[in-house]
Amino acid sequence: MFRTTDVILIGVMVAAAGMTFKIKYDAELKLEEVRRLEAEIRTERDTIDVLTADLSVLTQPSRLQKLVDVYAEELKLKGVDPDQIGSLSDLPETLRQIGEIVSARPPEDAVTDDVQTGAVSQ
Repeated sequence: MFRTTDVILIGVMVAAAGMTFKIKYDAELKLEEVRRLEAEIRTERDTIDVLTADLSVLTQPSRLQKLVDVYAEELKLKGVDPDQIGSLSDLPETLRQIGEIVSARPPEDAVTDDVQTGAVSQ
């Protein structure tokens, strides 16, 4: 009925079909992983764009000038002299005082910044 060569050829064809299926399945898995990584890269790039825009809004000179004007009394800012050199002992606040300032509650009349950014929900 079947010759030995027929059985061998049928076996080779079944093995080739199995290998073809396995290769196709592996390729589809890799393609799915590539699509997932491309979507992740797009998301990261979009996040970087949002953060760059937020940084540009937050560092606008007009906004910084407004904050300086609002907090001028607390900050007591002065013009910078290029020849200014100071040491750690010249700093007015000690570490303990800075900790107390940071942990203190904000005053009732504190001014809030009206700038809305996409990175932080309020």
